[in-house]
Amino acid sequence: MVEFTINTKQAQSFFSSFGANVDDLEIVVSSLTLEATIAFHTHYFKKSCTLDGNVKTAGMLKISELSKVCQFIKTVKTDNVTLKQTGSGKTLYVIAGTSKLQLPVNATIISHSRVHLVKKMLDKTIASKWESFNNKELTIRGEIEVDDLMAITKMKGILNKPSFKIFANAEEKEFCVKAGKNHEARLFTSTVLTNPVGPNKTIESNFGPWLMTTLSLLNGGEATVHMGEATPLIVRQNDDLLIVVNQGG
Repeated sequence: MVEFTINTKQAQSFFSSFGANVDDLEIVVSSLTLEATIAFHTHYFKKSCTLDGNVKTAGMLKISELSKVCQFIKTVKTDNVTLKQTGSGKTLYVIAGTSKLQLPVNATIISHSRVHLVKKMLDKTIASKWESFNNKELTIRGEIEVDDLMAITKMKGILNKPSFKIFANAEEKEFCVKAGKNHEARLFTSTVLTNPVGPNKTIESNFGPWLMTTLSLLNGGEATVHMGEATPLIVRQNDDLLIVVNQGG
């Protein structure tokens, strides 16, 4: 059994922040926070928020038709909505005033099914103090301004299934993304790498078109990045965590 009430605007923001292609979600509800984690072959994303509302019963909430939940919350006029589920795989209720949405829930939440595999690797990364991931060395780290890279997320109509290359240089304090090939539309964008730690050389890693959509999951503002030669890109932002799988990774 899990039941909580949340500010409608916060609910709309949180539930819609995992990407347009994510239509199910597993949420850990505690007395103060909501936390959800998704994992696919392209990326891993963990997001949490401090609840603007109250929790009647903490636990695990599962949603199988996230788009319908978001659509319902978007249309209601109440200040708060209540979500309730009597057990794992049981019917989900979303209540707003006199309106109630009732949805069946699948036993398997697809967006969460790979999470345990990544978490095993992530636990080792945390134990290494962010110096390695999946037995590959993360040789460079520093802080970036996410807003400086947001142009990448809006280039879908300009860049046709682009490949991306990220360059990072601690000595030059530079974090740069290049997209496109010769004789095609190409994009270059960069930001300052502050408080950098790493070797006096350029570190490179390649990514597929999914870099555009995965970076859009981040909020604006400062974030800490970790990367190595031909490794995934790891971005930590407050309590949120994004891992973008590199091409060939």
